[in-house]
Amino acid sequence: MASDHPFRLAEGPDKVKAGQIARLPQALRSHPFLAISLLYFLSALIVKSTVSHPDLVNFYVPAAGKVLEGHWLDIYQIRSLEELQGVSVSFPLTFGPHYAFLLAPFVWLAPRIGLHHFMGIAGSLVLVPVLIFDLLVAHEMKKTILRLRPAIESSTLLLGYILFLFSPLLWFSSVRMHNPYTLMLFCALVGLRLVAEERYSLAGAIFGMAILTKVVGIITLIPVVCYLVARRKGKALLKLACAAVLVACVVLGPYALLRGDDLYDSWFRFERSRPLYGITLWKPVSLLVGDDLSKVWANPLTLLLMLGISLHLIGLKGHELNSIQGFSVLVLCQLVFALMTKWSYPHQYLVPFVFFLIWDLSRQEAGRWPIASLAFLFLTLAIQDVHTEVGPYVRPSIHLRCLLWAGTAGGFLAWVYRQALPTPNHVNNPDQ
Repeated sequence: MASDHPFRLAEGPDKVKAGQIARLPQALRSHPFLAISLLYFLSALIVKSTVSHPDLVNFYVPAAGKVLEGHWLDIYQIRSLEELQGVSVSFPLTFGPHYAFLLAPFVWLAPRIGLHHFMGIAGSLVLVPVLIFDLLVAHEMKKTILRLRPAIESSTLLLGYILFLFSPLLWFSSVRMHNPYTLMLFCALVGLRLVAEERYSLAGAIFGMAILTKVVGIITLIPVVCYLVARRKGKALLKLACAAVLVACVVLGPYALLRGDDLYDSWFRFERSRPLYGITLWKPVSLLVGDDLSKVWANPLTLLLMLGISLHLIGLKGHELNSIQGFSVLVLCQLVFALMTKWSYPHQYLVPFVFFLIWDLSRQEAGRWPIASLAFLFLTLAIQDVHTEVGPYVRPSIHLRCLLWAGTAGGFLAWVYRQALPTPNHVNNPDQ
């Protein structure tokens, strides 16, 4: 009996624990997506404690602090004064208030467990919700690829999962910059899936959250609106629009009514006056037409080009949104943004890369690597290296890099557009 063998009883729990530990690697091998997720999550937390960015303590922690103090209506009064190209620029918050509410519990918890240095290990704690959305995006990527190509190999899905989670663009955006881009990206991908499922009201609400998170979320919505207009789905478009507007009113309504000047300054006035920065097409253009004209026309021309491409391929060429060719329209709109943005920083190219990667993986044959999206990633990292841009931005070398980037992004744009054009053999094939 167990009572007659005390030493045997004492060995029992140890043997059980040893068996559980031995089974753990086998469990991870049986669930590679889980293993990759855990590796990313833990390594990102470790790296964050040593690599951070002033935006965390200039924007995100103060905004969460306003929420914790009960002054959540004042978050758009936060400003960060920075030297940019020899000029002092006062940066406001440019993300939705819900992101501050999302971070608030972790900012509250940090000092209560002895973590006070947010540029150190306390920053790792505040990073947790961002990493959760990184993993949710990776999962939603899988769903999107499977929707576009149901018979795709699991090894190809795993490759895409790894390429996204360990992309330098993701680590720059989430781990270093603490940006809410993956929150916006997750909402955009979920919204596309809901449109494919014809759940337009919920899709509109989700798209509304994407745009509120980062205004560039509207890029994903443009092809969707063109698709609904081209297919004469007026009722669906009305549901989507009403839900998106309702979400915007609920989230931003209190700020518009009680802190209208702060909200307008952060979301609209600053965008109009935002300087040309980074490796962008508009710097060499500004030499011909001037800075002011470039800043005024950059965004309208970008939106018009996106609208024209979407109407041409969806309206005239008949692309279905829930197909590989239809998804190429979304990729093209993201590439237009990459080509024509007036404010260039590496994390802004994360979303174009993700859409490019999804499209590239969906159209690959078995055993093929997504060479096109990897080339886009490599060239983006090589050219969009903001740390080499020091001193006056009018240096000839900077303008040459801007032209090089314009040629690179324009080349990818032209290539994807050519791939998106229907061929006689694949006009109505949803897998093409």
